[in-house]
Amino acid sequence: MIVSALGVAVGLAVIGTTIPAQAAQPAALTIGVAPSPNGLVMVGIPTQIAVAGTRKATLDLWDPSQRKFFRIGTATPAKALAYTFQKSGLQKIRMVPVKGKPKTFTVAVYIRFPGGGMNTTPAAYGSVIFPGSENAGTEKTVSATAAEGCVFVDIGLSVAVTIRSGPTATVVVQSTGAPPTTLTATLDNPVAQLNIPVKGDVVINLTTTNLPKTTTSRWWTCLNP
Repeated sequence: MIVSALGVAVGLAVIGTTIPAQAAQPAALTIGVAPSPNGLVMVGIPTQIAVAGTRKATLDLWDPSQRKFFRIGTATPAKALAYTFQKSGLQKIRMVPVKGKPKTFTVAVYIRFPGGGMNTTPAAYGSVIFPGSENAGTEKTVSATAAEGCVFVDIGLSVAVTIRSGPTATVVVQSTGAPPTTLTATLDNPVAQLNIPVKGDVVINLTTTNLPKTTTSRWWTCLNP
């Protein structure tokens, strides 16, 4: 019993309140694509497509030539879909869950390919072996535009015998969005570097001194070759 300031006895009532529980929000639908060893999703290299936010989903790939989606398989959070992309570029994948609306994702798929003029004879530059090479002139420039979406270039360079002393060959890789890289080869000292980072517009210059014969290999990794 509690007495009020007016001397009137009042009862103390305990009022219980209930806060309504908020409805559980469904997990967001997402996919994840496992990259190749170079950190990118690559054409022709098997990958895994994982899903989350649903107990099961079918996955469809957009074919721009036919303007429609085609089923490529089914995945669950516990079992990813094994898949190998056959085309490079920004690929659209539609995820269709067992419940709820479909959701479309974009996956960047890259391709590694040789520069122009490459033959099919393997070429060794020290411990690095390229699938193909070309005999380069005394001075040469090649380029790629930003629209091609190139991210790496592999370079191999060697100097052949010449009648002059001190032959050298130098390759300079420059792009608008990455630091430049320079490689220099001398007689019996070939050089090679894989996954040279490039971004934006790319220019590769080959120059020589004392007129040596040179062999070079050049392989690009791009989104839209």
